[in-house]
Amino acid sequence: LDIEMPNQSGLDILEYFPNQIDFKIIFVTAYNQYAIEAFKLSAVDYLLKPVDTNELKEAVAKAEEAIKAQDLNDQLNNLRDSLKQLSIDKIALEIPKGIMFASHNDIVYFEADSMYTNVQLIDGKQKIICKPLKHFVEQLERNAMFFKCHRSYLINLKYVDELVKDDGDYLLMNNQKRIPISKSKRDQFLEVIKETFM
Repeated sequence: LDIEMPNQSGLDILEYFPNQIDFKIIFVTAYNQYAIEAFKLSAVDYLLKPVDTNELKEAVAKAEEAIKAQDLNDQLNNLRDSLKQLSIDKIALEIPKGIMFASHNDIVYFEADSMYTNVQLIDGKQKIICKPLKHFVEQLERNAMFFKCHRSYLINLKYVDELVKDDGDYLLMNNQKRIPISKSKRDQFLEVIKETFM
């Protein structure tokens, strides 16, 4: 793009593109006083006349690289957006051979095991995850279906069958697993139950 042209300067080109541009600009001019302004417009390069062929080739190659980088960046942003949508209903579990995506509805409970976490799934399978329970508590803190009933357990309330007040309080899950509930958490649990069901 030339800078000094009849009626209008090449520096005004972006006024015709109110939305984000999908091309790269290389300015060509006989005047070097426009260089700073050109780079403020994110020009890829600024060539002085007479144009050197090698400099022009380098400028075009630079523009091609910038476009490829932008395409890759757009792809990464699209992937991020897709994964954010996925995370509304799913959670990523880092299993030994990769990453498993499990629906929140497929998880019965998380159980702390030192620096690991055992994840009990609705199909009866259990996965050992190389993350502490705290990781999942933080990740699911805004999901009202998950409740930390004990320092070692994060449960899915959907699968609680009964609160048993016998031989120490515990929650009976639908797979018959007995999960302890601490006194402070029991009071909190009962409060939520009253608000919701009574």
